[in-house]
Amino acid sequence: MKQTIIALYLITSSYSLAAQLTISPGAVFQLSGNAQLTLQNTDLVNNGNFSAGNSKVLFTGNAPSSVSGSMPVQFYELEINKTGSGTVALQREVSVSQQINFVAGLLRLNNFNLDLGTTGFLTGESETS
Repeated sequence: MKQTIIALYLITSSYSLAAQLTISPGAVFQLSGNAQLTLQNTDLVNNGNFSAGNSKVLFTGNAPSSVSGSMPVQFYELEINKTGSGTVALQREVSVSQQINFVAGLLRLNNFNLDLGTTGFLTGESETS
């Protein structure tokens, strides 16, 4: 019985699930106040209107995630906290008006611009995060 439970744990713990938050054309996804949006192993696809307000968006988990879509993406505060082989890949230009906090994992620019404007800054950035 104990061996079965250990084998089941090993199978389920190494499996990572990926998802996608898609904002359709004409739709509005708005964060307000001090909201926090955590995208665990989730892609952000903005084909509508993504409004981060003054909120924090976190990319977490152990699987790759991406930011894409046909419409601009502007974050107020962005946090990258990806473990294992998890990364966040840009598939369009992105702007951040406040800060990008690197806890773990990489942000892959893929030849797209990451605009920090005049007020944005990086924290925790290193060669490994």
